[in-house]
Amino acid sequence: MTKPGKPVARALKVWIALLLLLGVTVACSYVPLGAGNTLVNALAALAKAGLVIAFFMHLREAAPVIRLVAIFGAITLSLLFLLSGLDFITRASGDAPWQATPPSLYMEPAN
Repeated sequence: MTKPGKPVARALKVWIALLLLLGVTVACSYVPLGAGNTLVNALAALAKAGLVIAFFMHLREAAPVIRLVAIFGAITLSLLFLLSGLDFITRASGDAPWQATPPSLYMEPAN
């Protein structure tokens, strides 16, 4: 069993870490890194999600089967993101047939 003061101290440390990661996300919006902004923000978001899942959802103290279900859900979500990204990258970028401008119904007089 944990001591009464320990969960409060741990929650405070996690809260400070979340605020620091929030600061990284906000600071990154002011620094022009190009594609690096997306990478930094994605890594900060993953770290924030990991902290919330591990500490506030009590996954660290959960039963092994609960951890297994959470890992399976994360793998499934990652697979869906990967497949969606691959579909987006490999799709043709031209106009669809219904988006093309239709031919004019009225012909211009020939001279």
